[in-house]
Amino acid sequence: TQFIRSHDGWGNWFGNDNTHPIYHYVLDRNWASQGKRRIPGMSRFLTQPADSPVIYPLSPALDRFNDPLTANRYTSVCSTIINLSSGNGDSMIGAAIVCEPVHNLVSRMSMKRDGLSWQANRFTDDSSSEWIRSHDPWFRPVRVVNAPDGSIWIADMYRRVIEHPTWIPEEWLARLDVYAGKEQGRIYRVYHESHELRQPMHIDQKTEAELIALLGDANNAIADWAQQQWIWRFSKESTDTEAMDQALLSTNPKVRIRAFSILRYLGRLRESQIAALLNDPDQRIVAYVLGQLLRDETIPNLLVQQIASSEWKASMVDPLLAMKMVLCLINHGDSADQRNAKRCCDLLLEHSAVNGFDAILELANSDRVGAVVDELIDREDPRGTIFLNRFIPRMETKALVRVVDRIAEHKGVRPAWHFLMARQLGMNANGVSINSDLIDQIYVDAKELLLAKDSSEARKLAAWEFYLSRLTDDSTTQVKELVVSIPLGNGSFAEKMIAGLYRLGGQSQRTLLEAARQWPSSLQSSTLSLFASHPQGIEMLLDEIEHKRLTASSVTPSQLEIMRQNSQGSLADRVVKWFGKDETVNRQEAIERYEQEWPANVEMGPGKQLFEVHCAKCHRGDLAAGVTEAPIGPSLQALSHWTNRAWLEAIIEPSRAVDQKYKRSLIRTSDNLVVAGLIRQETETAIELVLTDGRLQSIQKSDIEEIKSSDQSLMPDGFEKTLTPEQIAQIVTYLRRVGD
Repeated sequence: TQFIRSHDGWGNWFGNDNTHPIYHYVLDRNWASQGKRRIPGMSRFLTQPADSPVIYPLSPALDRFNDPLTANRYTSVCSTIINLSSGNGDSMIGAAIVCEPVHNLVSRMSMKRDGLSWQANRFTDDSSSEWIRSHDPWFRPVRVVNAPDGSIWIADMYRRVIEHPTWIPEEWLARLDVYAGKEQGRIYRVYHESHELRQPMHIDQKTEAELIALLGDANNAIADWAQQQWIWRFSKESTDTEAMDQALLSTNPKVRIRAFSILRYLGRLRESQIAALLNDPDQRIVAYVLGQLLRDETIPNLLVQQIASSEWKASMVDPLLAMKMVLCLINHGDSADQRNAKRCCDLLLEHSAVNGFDAILELANSDRVGAVVDELIDREDPRGTIFLNRFIPRMETKALVRVVDRIAEHKGVRPAWHFLMARQLGMNANGVSINSDLIDQIYVDAKELLLAKDSSEARKLAAWEFYLSRLTDDSTTQVKELVVSIPLGNGSFAEKMIAGLYRLGGQSQRTLLEAARQWPSSLQSSTLSLFASHPQGIEMLLDEIEHKRLTASSVTPSQLEIMRQNSQGSLADRVVKWFGKDETVNRQEAIERYEQEWPANVEMGPGKQLFEVHCAKCHRGDLAAGVTEAPIGPSLQALSHWTNRAWLEAIIEPSRAVDQKYKRSLIRTSDNLVVAGLIRQETETAIELVLTDGRLQSIQKSDIEEIKSSDQSLMPDGFEKTLTPEQIAQIVTYLRRVGD
């Protein structure tokens, strides 16, 4: 009753729990084959941060019996719904509404489509406020509904104590009346002053024509009641379905989707009617209908053929619909029909950049993926790599053997998928492996490809991942050859090679550090970030500094911050020896001094290089897999009007005025490493962080001991220790020129 499910009227379902205000059920558990385990990616958190975002109560903070450290954060989320009534204005239609009884408030969030799911963001007017909040600490909103009069009804439980007695220590229970307020409670009706409340109606007395019209009512509560009435009438009177058959042809899409639901529930839906709806011009209806069909054990082959031959271009298909089409084409229909595999691949490749799109393949039946794999292999499209990685462990032996035979029979230049398959099958996937002679030849080909200068990045990346899987810490000669071949002009691929070699440990790490001295400053900086993240790497960095092979000034403020977090005992003492204690300087004095020392004439040229080293990783989008990713931090190009003072305050004291979405979290892992960064996304099994140096790091939830929030900005402090007034002026001059 606390953690309800709610929908948006189009078959998309949302939920909540104590600390997660809203999440979206991306995958329907009923799509899984019988006995299928719950899979990662089934639901997606929509807020940023996902866990316990900040809230803004009016009431004084009271003692929490079970969680005293979570004041002013979501801890008791109840009854998240999607507003489907018009009584609070157009801007509120489609918004999420969230009850938070511990803090005596109700929040609202705007919902913005984001690939397969949504982003839930605060309304602009609520940047430091809430939709509804009370000074009264007994105000306990626990349920919210779309009401038939067009307003929002909120049930206020009205209690002194909201926690269940189970969670209250016995010594507290002895002096508390946990039932205080049990005879009280109220329902609030919330609506815009311009809204005219709808009068009650006897919906059970409506005619068939009136009920059909009400199925498409703008008020979701009325439409629900009309649908309920239809089902009751059919059940009680066993009337024919002619009126509902006509409703399927309505010009109102809301009527069509509810008519489908009624007839399907009653078992009176004809295949021809389903076929007509699968050709509906509204993709939301097609997505809903197909989602319902996927719950069935089988989908008629004619309907699958209809999906395979639909006229929509893959690029024009909404990701949520495309995901359902893919699962339909793989798991249903004639597995030998090549049209299914071709259409499936069209959709997969077109939506490969959609975050989490590949999760649907976890629901694919193993005995039916072979044709799709063959089609992906034939196309040799680098976008297919992510899907091949998912498919290979799920393929049946017969299909795997066929793939191995194709690799063995191949002549000429190896495509990227050879290396991908060799890496997976080299692990003896499903009992099938590639013979050692062929593996050795692929290994030689991978090395040649990595040392070549004119190969595509997709092929090189596949070759690199295979080659790396064959290396060990003892592969000294190969590591040295690879380090020399790192393409310094290709930052993205170079960083992937460096990260892979770093993971080998030992001599490989020492070889990297030695080579990094001669690398461009931006690549050197990203390399040092790897070493700053682990005690062993920090030891190596300090050794380099002590032997004067690396200067202390090469370590950026963000790297130093990470080093301090991951150093203890004698290692922490060594960090202090070379970098001093982590003392808070008088930022105001530093800002005033830098403003006074701002040079009259500033060169722009050095500013570009300084920006690349210290700023670009977070403030400029990177090109990855052919797609430009959004920058982590805010864009700086529109700030050319800023004064010198404004720039200095933002650079030297970034946490002075920091937007909520850029505040960092601290995560302590089970091996006692502390990782600081911005939670970029969270799944059921892992949290992905943007670190203070701009790198991404995924941490399994099973490895997390503690998560703390911070008022510190993701942007690190300490730039006044590494950048002179002239250097900051050069960066600002460069940014102003770029902005203009």
